[in-house]
Amino acid sequence: MSKFWAIAWVALAAGLCAGADPVGDPSPWGQFRGPGGQGHIGVPVPKVWGEGKNVAWKAPLAGKGLSSPVLAGGKAWVTAAVPTMGAGLSLRLVGVDLRSGEVKHEVELFAIPKPPPLHARNSPASPTPAVVGGRLVASFGSDGVGCVDAATGKVLWRNTEFKVDYESGPGSSPVPYKDRVIFPCDAADAQFVVALDAATGKVTWKTERPGANKKAPNERRAFSTPLVITVDKQDQVVVPGALRVQLRSGHR
Repeated sequence: MSKFWAIAWVALAAGLCAGADPVGDPSPWGQFRGPGGQGHIGVPVPKVWGEGKNVAWKAPLAGKGLSSPVLAGGKAWVTAAVPTMGAGLSLRLVGVDLRSGEVKHEVELFAIPKPPPLHARNSPASPTPAVVGGRLVASFGSDGVGCVDAATGKVLWRNTEFKVDYESGPGSSPVPYKDRVIFPCDAADAQFVVALDAATGKVTWKTERPGANKKAPNERRAFSTPLVITVDKQDQVVVPGALRVQLRSGHR
């Protein structure tokens, strides 16, 4: 029997939710830590909450997931890893209506008969999705990256090219940049940063990160989420990795 983890969507971002319903509008919270990855909320928020206080609704969700929510198409989206028969997992994107708390979409992106090794406190559904132009891109580490339409829940593409050995499971979230998503794959056996076209899932660029390859495999791994910045009018993506920080120009 699968465990059921209840996620409470607290009304601490009421101003954000109010502006998130139109499907065509840019997401007010479209990546890990919100706009620009800075964790800033530009509206008043409750300082306390609990049962019956500043909680609009709660929704029970199947499986386990450690991602943060993002907002798109009038819904809050998270990832989930739901046990299936045997030792398998169904890796899903779940969309919950911001007004009612009703689960509108529960979309399976990958069915994994035997998951790779995980740290006891990690989950295959740890990375936070990224929103790009009405699309949600979710990474499940070496199990694959997939994209769903925020309005309909339709699967738009899947990419399973990045088979790397994290040894303890994924932790890096993809970040949006214009029409792309960028995410690192810093594992025991390979280290690189990749940008995917959000419309197709195709690789637009890939940069190897071999600086740690003389270290023991478990010292090459990293679990950071990139940060896109602008310096002297040039976009760059900053990606902390094992033993170093790498910057890459974002214009290519």
